[in-house]
Amino acid sequence: MKLDPQQTDRLNLVFDLGHIPEETRAFWASRLDNLPELAQESILSMFEIAPDAIGRLTDLQKRKEDALAKRDRPSWDAIVKDETALMAELLKSPS
Repeated sequence: MKLDPQQTDRLNLVFDLGHIPEETRAFWASRLDNLPELAQESILSMFEIAPDAIGRLTDLQKRKEDALAKRDRPSWDAIVKDETALMAELLKSPS
C-alpha cells in the first residue's frame, strides 16, 4: 500500500531532522510503499521514536533481505538476534 501524504510528510520530517542520506531515504520509501498500512505505521513510529537508529535498522533490513534471498537460515537467525538486541537497547534508552 502506497504511503499516504500524511505518512510521507512524517517520514520526510524524520529523515530531514536526522540528516538521513538520499540513498537511505529511497531504500525505505521503496520498502514502505509495498507494506500493509499497519507495518508502515509501525516502522514510521519506530523511526519517530528512535531516529538515531535508522542507520542500524537499514543495515539490519538489508542483511535480512540478503539472507532471505539466499535462503540462508543461520544468517537470518543471527540477524534476528541482532535486531532483538537493538530493540531491547532502544527500549532501555531514556526518551
